[in-house]
Amino acid sequence: MIGYEDALAATLAALEPLQPAEMAPLWELTGRVTAQDLFAQDDAPTADVSLKDGYAVQSAAVAQAAPDRPVPLRLAGQVAAGGVYAGQVSQNMTVRILSGAPLPAGADAVLAEEFARREGEIILALADAAVGRNVARRGSELAAGQRIIPAGTVLRPAQVGLLAAAGYSEAPSCGGRASASSPRGTRWSACLTVRSA
Repeated sequence: MIGYEDALAATLAALEPLQPAEMAPLWELTGRVTAQDLFAQDDAPTADVSLKDGYAVQSAAVAQAAPDRPVPLRLAGQVAAGGVYAGQVSQNMTVRILSGAPLPAGADAVLAEEFARREGEIILALADAAVGRNVARRGSELAAGQRIIPAGTVLRPAQVGLLAAAGYSEAPSCGGRASASSPRGTRWSACLTVRSA
C-alpha cells in the first residue's frame, strides 16, 4: 500500500493535457469538455421583452382601467419577436405586442390581451397593468459577464442551449468527446487524460 502523497504524485505524473483546446461550433459541443470557464457574452434577454401577447402601454395611462370604466388607447402599430417598433409609446396610445418582442420605447408594461377589447383602431383597456407587468427585464435570466459553465464540464444539450442564449456560436473545448455513459454533472478538473503505461 502506498501513502496519499505517493498516490497523488503517481496520479499527477500519469496525466497529460488532451489535444489543445479548439473552438467548436454549438452543434458539435454536446459531449465535449469545456476548456475554460465560460461567461455570458450578452444579457439574456438582450432587451426588455414581452412575456405575453397583448398591448405595450404606459402603466400610468391604464392605472384606473376596469371593465366598467375602460380606458381608450389609440393603436399605433404592432411588434413581434425579432422586430423593433420604431416609434415611442405615449400616454394615450398602445402598440400590439407579441410574446418575445422587445418592449417599445416609452412603454413600461404589457396589458395582456384578455384584459383588452379592440374596437377598430381603439383598444379599450379593461384592467390596469402595473410597471413591469408581463415584462422580462433585460439580463433577468443571464447577465453579461456572469460565469455560466465552469472549465472541465462535460456539455449536455441543455448547457449548449444555455451557451446559445448567452451569445455563443462556438466555444473552446478539448478535443474528443466524453463517453456517452459519463454521468450527468461530470466535471473534469481540467482537460486531462491518463497516459497509457
